Amino acid sequence: MADRIKILDEFVALTGYHRKHAIRVLREEASAAITSRAHNRVYDEAVRQALTMLWEAADRVCGKRLKALIPSLVEAMERHGHLDLDPVIKTKVLQISAATIDRVLAATRLHIDGQRKRRSGVDSDNDSAFMSQSVFDYCKAHGLEQTRSRAYKKNDQAWVEQKNGAIVRRLVGYGRLSGIDATRALAKLYASSRLYINFFQPSFKLKSKSRDGARVQKVYFTPATPCDRLLAHSSVEPAIKEKLKAQFKCLDPVRRLQEIRHAQQALSDLAAHGVHSGVTPAVVSDLADFAARLACAWKTGDARPTHRARSGWNK
Repeated sequence: MADRIKILDEFVALTGYHRKHAIRVLREEASAAITSRAHNRVYDEAVRQALTMLWEAADRVCGKRLKALIPSLVEAMERHGHLDLDPVIKTKVLQISAATIDRVLAATRLHIDGQRKRRSGVDSDNDSAFMSQSVFDYCKAHGLEQTRSRAYKKNDQAWVEQKNGAIVRRLVGYGRLSGIDATRALAKLYASSRLYINFFQPSFKLKSKSRDGARVQKVYFTPATPCDRLLAHSSVEPAIKEKLKAQFKCLDPVRRLQEIRHAQQALSDLAAHGVHSGVTPAVVSDLADFAARLACAWKTGDARPTHRARSGWNK
């Protein structure tokens, strides 16, 4: 007690604070230090690594979407042998909040975002004055991305892609594709992504929208996958729900993600060079290696081959 009084006396003498105010300041500082130490103990490096692997397996969704997906994703990855968490770590990962997920992954995201260059877009119609080799060469030389509207749709302009950017452009990228090889690659990509998105990609659904003057307030339901919404809907027949549950147990999210990455690599090669590099489809022998590299995939930047390099005409 005597030591505390001595510390308080010295603090008051140094700062000139009133004695009561000095007590409040010291208590707040002590409380903040205790909270910080407790936070570090709960979500340590082991939790961060486990969370990073789950985030990569979920195709780098935001914290709120990842929070909703973690229970089913952990279950699926454990069932297929890609994850073996310590019980303590698993409990922490399952109870972590969406806000804490974003904080834990902040440094990882900053590393990735720091490698991305800000895009400058030149958006034009299909007039030959703009869609010419001279304009293309100029844009390429100055690091500009050239986009265009659809033929005979002059009102498209910069808004043509705003509705399909969340899924289609995120999967396929912006390279211009044509030919039978691109068609086959797209078919493979959509075949894998269809199940991956419907079973392992939670999305927001608008619950209500209200307006107060110029301010619009939107309220959303808790993020859920399309499959989860079907299972929760009362009008869906029990037989269909049982079929969906059985299908979910057979699906390996890591294998699906690997198949998506292979298909994206093929599309990236076709968009850039017109030929495929020859990357083979996913096989059992390299699936384990792909899963093991998920925890450190963020170090190489964007995981999607379709977004690493863009060359050629953009659509």
